[in-house]
Amino acid sequence: QNTTGFGKGKLHHLCRYDSKKRRHEDLGVLAVKNPDFFDFNPANGKKPPWSHGYHTLPDGTMTPLHNHMALVATRDNTLYATIIYPFTLLKIDAYRQEPPAPAEKYLKSTHQHLNQK
Repeated sequence: QNTTGFGKGKLHHLCRYDSKKRRHEDLGVLAVKNPDFFDFNPANGKKPPWSHGYHTLPDGTMTPLHNHMALVATRDNTLYATIIYPFTLLKIDAYRQEPPAPAEKYLKSTHQHLNQK
């Protein structure tokens, strides 16, 4: 439950577990960067059906209102989460790691090979 006084719905935080420290780290509230991805208020004034899965906080930030239904982490730390109403795939790339440059990979491989001898 949201007890912050900042909005009325739930605030969904992205968290991760650090196995070395044996504790969770709160990475903050999920926020939609492109809130115009869906027309929540069409010209006819009728709210579209199944469009109640997001809410806007007092500062204008749009966040998921209900639980996400699926979450997957990719090899580069990009996260994808689904929200049901309206069905949305959220891409969370704030923690994405850039792949190493080819030269960096080559040097690392060479260094590892030299250390084996």
